[in-house]
Amino acid sequence: MSVITLPEDIVRVAERSFRLAATNLSSQGLFGGQVLTYGPVAQRWVASLEFAPMARARWQAWDGILAGLGGQTGLVRAGDPARRRPYYDSLATVGGASWDDGTGWDDGTSWSEGTLPPTVAVGAAAARGATFIQLAFPAGFESLAAVLRPGDLIEIRPGGLPAQHGHLYIATGTTGTDAAGGAGVAISPPLRAGIAAGDTAALRDPTSVFRLASDDGGEISVDSALIGRLGLALIEVLPR
Repeated sequence: MSVITLPEDIVRVAERSFRLAATNLSSQGLFGGQVLTYGPVAQRWVASLEFAPMARARWQAWDGILAGLGGQTGLVRAGDPARRRPYYDSLATVGGASWDDGTGWDDGTSWSEGTLPPTVAVGAAAARGATFIQLAFPAGFESLAAVLRPGDLIEIRPGGLPAQHGHLYIATGTTGTDAAGGAGVAISPPLRAGIAAGDTAALRDPTSVFRLASDDGGEISVDSALIGRLGLALIEVLPR
């Protein structure tokens, strides 16, 4: 089944919740009453998105997209609108740089200076279930401190292509690059599938694959002024 990527021009979120939800087994001690936990046995990204009030052009576009999903059957690719880049980029000096000949891009704009690359390579293979991955940053990003911090998001794209299932991870510690540009990153959840050296790790606009949390999700209410309101609850799709 194909995965729908939401058009950028209609994704304007007023409020969002985007978290890695854990499921644990628990039991209560027979004598002391202490709660004993085992796990987590499962971790899955869940998202709740509340969109800003929208005029007819936008809510009608949403209506068509949601109809095409067919409830929980359809798959949609989405990311956290509040974490589209690593925190490192928010501290960098952005804009103003140009090529050596003084020119910029074809549209006349300059390129960003000091931010991390949108994607980097996976530096070493890792098996499904691993909680530590190696990334290889390109030349110019050697020996940098805290390139990734707790809470930064990373999407793995096997062979450079987005996966058809959830492949989104959160950094759980701070890591820098070594003298060769390598970075070891502690992640959660454990890898959904094995990864190979040379796979792509997206640091900018990382996404995962979701389905609606219920068949009746995605209801659009429209008032007398033809202003629509929409909220979506999404749950991550794991590999079969």
